[in-house]
Amino acid sequence: MSEDYAIVVVGLNNEMLKTVPEGILGIAKTKNANELAEIYSTADVFINPTYEDNYPTVNLEAEACGTRVITYASGGSPETIHLNESRVVNPGDIDSLVQLIVDEKEE
Repeated sequence: MSEDYAIVVVGLNNEMLKTVPEGILGIAKTKNANELAEIYSTADVFINPTYEDNYPTVNLEAEACGTRVITYASGGSPETIHLNESRVVNPGDIDSLVQLIVDEKEE
């Protein structure tokens, strides 16, 4: 990806943080609601490519912070989407997911 994008993975434990590839920012798991809200609010888009989550509250949390969500049409993900800007794509449809990210950056 270009310099216009940053990938941030949130909620990692210490062992996971040691394995984050170069070019990706890893952030440790937090129990601080204000810190988590700040992370969500800073993002342009929250990506949740989950295949089995029954009711992903992370989608609700991101949208509550005003951050649009792109998630898979699996489990309970579609039912958690309420912002007009958020999108649901077919599970495994990486091309559509990437295009929605690019479209966000171009707006």
